[in-house]
Formats: sequence, C-alpha cells, structure tokens
Amino acid sequence: MAARPNLESFAGRLKKGEEFFGLVAKDLSTSPDEKPTFMADILSKLESFIGNRRVRKLQMAWSLGSERECLYRLMNLVIFLSIKHRFSPIETIFSDFCLSEDEKECLGSLGIATTDSVDPSKWEKKEPGEVDIFFLPQYHLTLQNSLLSSLWTPESLRNSIFIADFRWDITSDFCRLQPSLVLQEGGLFKYHIEGDYRLVDNDVICREYNHGEALPELAAVDLHHSLLPPVIYENLSEGEKKIRLRTVSTHRDIDHNLKILRKEISREDYGIAGLSKIAEQLGTRKIARIKLIGNGHFGFRSDTRGLNERGLQELAWILTLRERYDVKRVTCQEPVLTTFELDYLASIGIGTLPNGDLADEEEGLNDGEVVLVWMVHVWPDSLNNVLWANRHRLDKIVFVGNNWSRRFPRLNLIAMNKMKAILPSALMATVTAGLATVFKMPASLRIGATLAIVAATVYVTENHLYEEVIKQKELQALKAFVRKAKMIPFRYFGRDGWGTVIDVMTYPEKCLPGQSDTKPIYVLNKTYYAYDENGTLKD
Repeated sequence: MAARPNLESFAGRLKKGEEFFGLVAKDLSTSPDEKPTFMADILSKLESFIGNRRVRKLQMAWSLGSERECLYRLMNLVIFLSIKHRFSPIETIFSDFCLSEDEKECLGSLGIATTDSVDPSKWEKKEPGEVDIFFLPQYHLTLQNSLLSSLWTPESLRNSIFIADFRWDITSDFCRLQPSLVLQEGGLFKYHIEGDYRLVDNDVICREYNHGEALPELAAVDLHHSLLPPVIYENLSEGEKKIRLRTVSTHRDIDHNLKILRKEISREDYGIAGLSKIAEQLGTRKIARIKLIGNGHFGFRSDTRGLNERGLQELAWILTLRERYDVKRVTCQEPVLTTFELDYLASIGIGTLPNGDLADEEEGLNDGEVVLVWMVHVWPDSLNNVLWANRHRLDKIVFVGNNWSRRFPRLNLIAMNKMKAILPSALMATVTAGLATVFKMPASLRIGATLAIVAATVYVTENHLYEEVIKQKELQALKAFVRKAKMIPFRYFGRDGWGTVIDVMTYPEKCLPGQSDTKPIYVLNKTYYAYDENGTLKD
C-alpha cells in the first residue's frame, strides 16, 4: 500500500510562501515602499481581465531552483492555487523537473496534474468563450521563448493568457520577437528579486494576443551565452554540450561553465586583447594578490534573469589571471552571494572577506608588488572608499573597472552642493532678522531668534538633502583620481561582436592629492542587499 502524501507538511510549506508573499508583493501602481497588495486584489484584477470566459486550462511552470523551501517558489505556488480555487479550470497542470514524488502526490491530491516541462505541442482548439492561462513568474527566458514559438499561430495564441514577471518589454525578453508584436496587457502585482547589486521590481502582468490573422516572424535567438535549463541542455548533442553553458544546480555545473568561458578568454580576440592591456599596465610589477569586489551571482539557483552570466564571466577572468600570473592569494567581497556560492569559492581556493565598507588600506606589499582590484559595475562610492583608504599608496593598486569619467554626465550625484543646501537657511535667517527689526524686538531676542531659525532650517535642509550633499563629498576622491589616472580600455566579454568596455586603471603618483586623513561619511547604500535562494533577507 502506497504511503499517503504528507499533506500537513506541504500545507506548512505553503504557509511560508503565503507569509513571504505578504512581505514582498506590492501593488503594481505604487512604489516599492508603499502599500502592499493582497491576494484578493490579484484575483479581482485577473477576473476583470478574463471577463466571462471559462478557464479551460491553468498551467504553472517553474524551471529553476531545486530547493523545496525556496520562498519565491512557494509564493508562486500559493498564487497558483488561489487562481485555481477562484476560476475552477477544467484542467490544472504544474510543470517542474525538480518535483519530488511527495510533492507530486500532494499536488495530485489537490487535483493538479504534474509534468516535467510545459508541453504546448498537444494544443487543442478552444471552444468559444474559453481561455487558457499560463502562470510563468520566474520562468526561464529560453523556455518562455520556446513556449511562445510552439504556440505561434493566431488560433493557439488567441484566448491564451500569459502571466509572468517582466523587467523589460515583452518583445525583447519574454518571446524575443519583432517589436511589431502587440499584446494586450493587464497588471497584477510586483515583487523584489535581487539583480545587478540592487533589488529589482519585477512586474507580474497578464499578456494576451489581440490582433488579427497576421503574426510577425520569430526573431532568431542566440543561445551561445545563455544558461540553458536541463530540458533544453539534455537534448543537445554531446559536442554541443561541451560548448554550451548550463543552468547551475551543483558545483560541477559552475565548473563546466567556467571551463567554457576560460577557453573563450584564451581564444577570442576580446580575451587576448584584455590580457595584453592588463600586462601593459602592470609593466614589470608583480601581482601579489587579487581582490574581486562586487562581482554578483554566478550560481544563484533560482536565477531567471541572467543574474549568473556576468558573475561567471568575471570569475572566469579572475581564474585566468590567477593562473597567468601565479597569484597565491585571491579574495572576494560580495554581500549578495549565497552559502552555495561561498562554498564554491572556498572549494577553488578563493577566500571571502567580511563585507565591510572597503576602507581598509592594502598592506604587506613589497617593492614591485601590486594588488589587482577588480571592481566592474560597482557603485562609485565603493570605488571611492578603496581610493580613499589607499590615498597614500596608489602606486600599489591596479584597478580593473568602469571609467567613471565617462559616466559622470549620467550620474545624478552632483545635482546638489553644500552652498545650495544652506541657501534656504540664509534666506530664512535674513527674513527673520528683518521682521524682528520691523517689530522692534530687543537685540538679544533678535539675535537669538535668528540663530534659532538658522539652526533649525540648516538641520531640516541638511537632512532633507542629506544624500545629495554626502554624494557630492563621495565624489571628491573619485574625481581627483580620474583626472590623472592612466586608463586603458578593453572589452572584457564578447557576444556577437559586442561586450562591456571597462578599463585597466593606474595612478601615476603615489598619493592622491586633496584628501585628508578624516574618513569620509558615506550614505548607506540602501539597495545593496538581497534575498538569498531561500528568500531570506541578507544583511
């Protein structure tokens, strides 16, 4: 006799997903810090979108993340079950290649069929007044494209609703199609997921084809640098598997991806050129150690938005440089990394340092030795911290990162200076002194009232404009550095002839002028935190 599924345990895990939904789900029309959304609101919006049509098939797909306790996964399942309960579809399907037998039984007991992957090939013509719903938040982009391609006829697309999270326009990210495609849209809610060193609002919205008979041609999709999910990767030839990146679920997957990327660095023009530029800046100096700062994820197992690709590229460069220059010590500082990723770094001999403010001076360097600091796409205040900490020994630092002199015009960091901040205070004080004179107040009271107004106004103004004022201070060392630094640009990764251009930067003098020994005050970067793969907010 087969064992009964542990429904009590399953219900407990769903409760975690429901609680997590209450923490991260926001109304789509508000900013992240404003009012939350509720399940009833989502269902009401969806009900107005569906109208009087009957839901024939409701299908959810989760393509990544084998962790049963992943709160994003549980949150999506809770929403999915709520949609099922409200609209009573004829058929309900949950597609996931990571489902355990226990989960399959639990879902089956709720009237939900389970499959390994979304299979639209058995499409059946819908009757008038029927609609199919595909629930796909955090679904792999490659599989989204495959799904849309399989349904790419007016008959199958019409009355098919796609619910997914879109960071960009659907034509570039959801189905990679020609921009002429227009789908009817309706918003449900938004939630946060970490990416590129910040929490990103992912909008969960409905899309439905609402055109006539004509459909644009599908755009070609280059999968060369995409992390392929198992359902696609396993169907490749053995030769293709050796050159294609795959979705990370084990440390061996990371090894596989880094091996491919390191081969590209040693073979492709961009890699050879980049290595030569670094060698040019080093000259006869030796790399004593490498510090990797802010590289981002390279093994985030709940990744759906390419969060791993850039981190893998940077890590491949670091390993290549370590081998090329026989560097004994390599460290990494990145607050968003998960325990899974930290364990991998330890397994390949890369140490992890505490995630402080990066204001510690580099010490223990002999003559002719330097520290290579790799800081690509980090916040300018992070680079400024490193510059300030090493302001008396910049001849010992070689930076690899963004040329901020090119980025200054695009940064909203110099819109406010201190004079502008205190100008309202001076104006208020003048008006106060004038009024006191007109009403013939005693001199002591006039002076006291004026000083009180000045102090109060300065306090309010400085706090209101605090971030702009401090950001102005943050740029002092950075601007002084980029004025004189020698910067050699190179493209550190390539894809169809393009890639991110960064610089190898050295300073021609030992000391950075104009910097006192007083440690700057920095604005807390409120966006520099993340949820880990289990949905836990990290410090």
